[in-house]
Amino acid sequence: MQRPSELDADWVRRTIEASDAAAVLGPEWRLAGVRSAREGRAVWEVEAPHGHFIARIATGADDLDRLRSEKRLAEFMDFLPVQVPPITVHAAPGGVAIALRPKIEGEVATREMFETRFSERDRQAFVRDLAALLHRMHATPLEAACRGLGIPVLGPQAAAAEVGCARWFDAARIEAATSARRSGNPRLETLWKETRSWLGDYRVEPGDMVFGHGDLHGSNMVVAPTGDGLRLVGIFDLENGGIVHLYDEFLRIYLMDVDMGRRIVEAYNGLPGLARSVADRAIGQFYRAFLFYLLHLSTSEAYSSHVVRMLEAEA
Repeated sequence: MQRPSELDADWVRRTIEASDAAAVLGPEWRLAGVRSAREGRAVWEVEAPHGHFIARIATGADDLDRLRSEKRLAEFMDFLPVQVPPITVHAAPGGVAIALRPKIEGEVATREMFETRFSERDRQAFVRDLAALLHRMHATPLEAACRGLGIPVLGPQAAAAEVGCARWFDAARIEAATSARRSGNPRLETLWKETRSWLGDYRVEPGDMVFGHGDLHGSNMVVAPTGDGLRLVGIFDLENGGIVHLYDEFLRIYLMDVDMGRRIVEAYNGLPGLARSVADRAIGQFYRAFLFYLLHLSTSEAYSSHVVRMLEAEA
């Protein structure tokens, strides 16, 4: 049986209509358009008389498990000082499930926004907001987080052993996939050798393991104008959240804006009651490894060239 296309508006509309998600949306709702689409998996914006919603559709068991996990995370993370929209999961015919969450009013925090629309006052406020948010998540005891998420309880020692760090870093696979790009580029080749050697020798410490978002990049953060300028008001896309490595929480922020990332690390380390400070040099090493990981995943020449330029800037 052919998998239905989540980019097919008619199919998505019929699927929602046949589910109990329609009862949440109420009468006269409509699809406002695709918010994002990756590998054929679409996220839709839905307008309803009583507000805007974001809809994701799961057509397989793995997708449904991710939605349920994200629902639990959203419920657990409601203690944070920003909006974490609640998620409802609804059954539809054919084993399909639909997740709905209220839309956070504002804009996602893009690199272009940082470069062209953030004043220095906005930057300072964003640095404070994000450092405080990260600190609040990371201060959560691992055992409490595990119980809240309904997963086996892991202490720091067990988390370091079982979850570990940089599971995305497969040195042999990345080396093979990026060899053509490194060939004839001595700066890139030197940086790769240094990165592979450093990360290969790195050992995870129990204190490195924290409760966190797991995928905190600009497109998963919402900023909105307030009386104090543009401020961080919400986060979403929690499917990678849970017990994560501390440094992994900063990689995507560096990817957005390296200078901003370093300022956030400095602000984070200056917060009172910090159990574990963060080393900018170590994050830099993970960041370079993450760029090589992205390079090996890339299927676009334009994006590959962009990642190479970011790596060369780090060499």
